[in-house]
Amino acid sequence: MKTVREESINLQSALKDDLVRMISQIKEELYMQQKQLRENLGISFREFRETLDKNNELTNQVMTAKFESLEKFQNERLAALDKNQKESLERLDRTQNELIARSNEKLEHIRATVEEKLDKTLSERLGKSFETVGRQLNEVQQGLGEMKNLAQDVGGLKKVLSNVKMRGGFGEVQLQMLLENILAPEQFAANVAPRKGSRDIVEFAVKLPGNSDSIPHIWLPIDAKFPKDVYEKLQNAYDNGDPALIETAQKELDSVIKANARDISTKYIDPPHTTNFAIMFLPFEGIYAEVVRKADLLESHQKNYNVIVTG
Repeated sequence: MKTVREESINLQSALKDDLVRMISQIKEELYMQQKQLRENLGISFREFRETLDKNNELTNQVMTAKFESLEKFQNERLAALDKNQKESLERLDRTQNELIARSNEKLEHIRATVEEKLDKTLSERLGKSFETVGRQLNEVQQGLGEMKNLAQDVGGLKKVLSNVKMRGGFGEVQLQMLLENILAPEQFAANVAPRKGSRDIVEFAVKLPGNSDSIPHIWLPIDAKFPKDVYEKLQNAYDNGDPALIETAQKELDSVIKANARDISTKYIDPPHTTNFAIMFLPFEGIYAEVVRKADLLESHQKNYNVIVTG
């Protein structure tokens, strides 16, 4: 009798043979399936490629037809637009020509009317102008007589101004008129002795509020100066065009103005009874213009003498 071991060995051998056969069959079946799958995939790919080619060809045909239709439509629209534009330009040209013709007619009518009115107006104005010229000639003749009288008056004024005392009075009158125009009567006074205990009289002084009960008001001294003789020397030097004379006259005028500033400062400035500055008034514009040309001198008078020059 076979032993159990031998039977076990025989059984294992039989199982091994069966397993080998089964694996071989499975491999063969897998190979066949793969082969069939590759064949099926090849067929499907060829069919897909054919279908894709057909679709591409159909799409190309459709797109070509669309583009041809669009091009035809665009050409038709361009042709219609060109026709409409040409017709519009023709209408515009006709309208413009009609407007030009009507404008020319109106302008011609206006020109004729204007010429007619202009001739009439010109005749009327010429007549009036001749009347005006005649009247003005009469007025000129009268004016010549008045100028003769004025020349006599100017000569008299020159004689008046040649007197030093009269020149001072002339400056005072101008200063008084100026103060009366800008201040109330109670805001200034004439012939004031601003320094306490002094008899020096300033021509005019402006009354300003004081700083305490003991000094209810203070004075702002204003004195008019009229250095006519020195100024005339300077004007004559300018007329002669002599630089040396001009320089000499300018220095003399500066010296006179400086002396006047010192005189005003010494006589009339007395704080707290007055302001700490005074004003020198030059009544003639020419003299004032000549003085203010030198800003350093004005600053010097204000700094050294507390005198402001005005005119």
